[in-house]
Amino acid sequence: FTVPFAGRVRADIAKLTTGGQTYSNINADVVSHDGALTISNASLNLPQSASVSISGKIANTSQLSGLDLKLDARTADAEKLMQSYNITPPNISQKIGAASVNGHFTGDLENMGFAATVSALQFSLGGTGAVAHPVDGPEISALKFTIRHPNFNDAMKTLQPGFAGSAGFYGPLDIAGQVAWNNDSYTVSGLTGKLGQTTISG
Repeated sequence: FTVPFAGRVRADIAKLTTGGQTYSNINADVVSHDGALTISNASLNLPQSASVSISGKIANTSQLSGLDLKLDARTADAEKLMQSYNITPPNISQKIGAASVNGHFTGDLENMGFAATVSALQFSLGGTGAVAHPVDGPEISALKFTIRHPNFNDAMKTLQPGFAGSAGFYGPLDIAGQVAWNNDSYTVSGLTGKLGQTTISG
């Protein structure tokens, strides 16, 4: 994309209503120079107690290359936020409620590196790796992941409401591993961690 200005732009807007939605605490400090964009800060509050903030740099905006961007997004009520934008919430047994995404993205649209954490329903899902062609036919050659929840029995009941649980699974869910996949298949390796009181390694 082409940035429609050169130089530095600062913004501090208390409230803006557009498209039937109200946004508040809009702050920006952005510099455009020689096709590069530096974002010292860009943040705003969305409806339903949600917020988004971005910082970092795009070295070449026309090619979307030289990315080095950090993103933080969070909401107190994911269902209400999705409904505000006419998005159908997922059909799961529990209300999502509070949720957050924190990520760091580097590279370009041919090969993008990332480190991200998604938190919701007491789960914390982390991933670090690189994805080739993220827009068209993504391929991830090496993704390191973590999955955490304070109680394995409760985690399984979230995913499978009929899960009975057992004393042997009392305790946290804390696993890590690596996964590689393309459009046709995926491979999981190096799986380690705990499922309650059960230790896994493989």
